[in-house]
Amino acid sequence: MGALGPTEIIVVGIVAILLFGKNLPDVARKLGNSYEQFRKGLQEIKNDVNQAANADTGVDHRSYKRSASSSSNISEAEDDFEQPRAPRFPEPKV
Repeated sequence: MGALGPTEIIVVGIVAILLFGKNLPDVARKLGNSYEQFRKGLQEIKNDVNQAANADTGVDHRSYKRSASSSSNISEAEDDFEQPRAPRFPEPKV
């Protein structure tokens, strides 16, 4: 199940014309505005998450990724960064 082919697009267009008729431009405009508002809301959520992550760690993750890719530019804050590790549990007694 992939993208719509030309036949499916024609059928959808005919059904849309039959259902909405003269109101089709208004429906398309409202659909476009709704999509734009959805994209803006999604971008705001992404920005909020990035700001919260940066506030918690004090490190800008975007600059960290750029400078970490070049091994010659390691700052003190990045040098102190510890990799997360899984907890170690004692072996079960049999």
